[in-house]
Amino acid sequence: ATMAADEGSALVSVAIVELDVNGDVLVAWSYPGVDDEYENVIIERSRLKDAAAPPTAFSRHKNQWHYWATLASGLPSAQLAKVHALSVHVASSAYNPERFGSLASTLARAYLATGEPTKVLEGYLQAFTTGKTPGWAAAEHEAKRALVANTALAVLPKVFGPEVVLIWNAMMLKKRVLVFCERVDDLLPVVRALPQLVWHRQDWGILRPIVTGSDAELADLADAGVYVAGVTSPELRSRPDLWDIFVDVAGRSIEVAEAAKSDFQMGPFHRDVAGVLVGAANAAGANAMSVIKAIAVKTKELTTQIKGIGDGASVSVADIRAKGLPEATQRFVYAVAVAEGCAK
Repeated sequence: ATMAADEGSALVSVAIVELDVNGDVLVAWSYPGVDDEYENVIIERSRLKDAAAPPTAFSRHKNQWHYWATLASGLPSAQLAKVHALSVHVASSAYNPERFGSLASTLARAYLATGEPTKVLEGYLQAFTTGKTPGWAAAEHEAKRALVANTALAVLPKVFGPEVVLIWNAMMLKKRVLVFCERVDDLLPVVRALPQLVWHRQDWGILRPIVTGSDAELADLADAGVYVAGVTSPELRSRPDLWDIFVDVAGRSIEVAEAAKSDFQMGPFHRDVAGVLVGAANAAGANAMSVIKAIAVKTKELTTQIKGIGDGASVSVADIRAKGLPEATQRFVYAVAVAEGCAK
């Protein structure tokens, strides 16, 4: 298979969600058929009753990414007389919001123009088999680029100041992070930035960029154990059993859950990291990549030091105690070792 076809073959399913004249939101059509749980999740997340639904968005449920495009202007139309808004959802095993968001938009426009699900199927199958369909080509959206595109990383240290280190600490120690921002367009770039703080892990699978708080989604979070979840309503703030830190973007505040406080005691290394993040973000020409590099160097320094307390490859509680470090530092060092898989 060609590279382009491989890039299309990460596709899993496509579904059309509609808001009808009676105010009901339902999955009108899907291929190759999707289960009830996924149906309910995409109906909730599509927010078709919300006039401010963004043109494209993405999230993840269990082990699948899903990307969707929403259209409301020009509806109802001659082709779709009973439809007030629609979204096309593309599920994929691959993380690439630009690639699959633009595919969802292309398919949504084809459906709006014709009112024919067969047109959506045709475009989807072309994308799946060849990596191309009129108006879209997988190759135009590099997978590597998706890891740094449309991210707020260079802005976060300016928004939160030195407190931004709390987010780094949460990511480093594999804690549960909830990010709150009312506008999806502002929320997604923040959620996308967080795995960049632990670039060496290359783990985007922990993201649940948009979560509405339904039972199925909360069960998925519990199964995941470690996650960065985005919410557009503040109600989950009152559920500290679901998060270790709560990041309020518009409020420029970061709250640490009572139960997690012992893992968020700030020591000298945290002050250094805060300085690196704020310095990198304020440097001339700062962008996501320059901040990623600056923090990656600092993180590597930390993990190397920690392994060095042990035998260079792993470290035990006894090794750390023997160093005579302050209690909070000992806790932090061991917690990093556990998260990095080098504790023994």
